[in-house]
Amino acid sequence: MGKEKCFVQKSPYFQRSPRVKVDIPTGDVIIHDPPNIPEEPKFSIETMLLPAMMTVLTLVL
Repeated sequence: MGKEKCFVQKSPYFQRSPRVKVDIPTGDVIIHDPPNIPEEPKFSIETMLLPAMMTVLTLVL
């Protein structure tokens, strides 16, 4: 295997920007508890039937 040459031609229209190496932050990371699971809303049968009853009442009168 001797020396390998790279046969990539450099384009006059494309110039690769230099690679930026960012330092990885070190230290403690605080992980908060997740929020509580919300409960299902509770509806009474009256609140569910009231709009339908009002619609029927409006159409009849």
